Amino acid sequence: MFKIGSILNCPEPELDQSSVQKKHKIRKEQKKQKQRSKKAAVAKAEVLK
Repeated sequence: MFKIGSILNCPEPELDQSSVQKKHKIRKEQKKQKQRSKKAAVAKAEVLK
């Protein structure tokens, strides 16, 4: 019984890892978007000057 349970529990950490990696990717994309919006705002400010 215990062996079957441990085998069933094995794939879970892999799923957790992939979800964590997805979160990291989303965070990276959000950071990139923020940097782009900052650059765009700076460019607009330069144009307005």
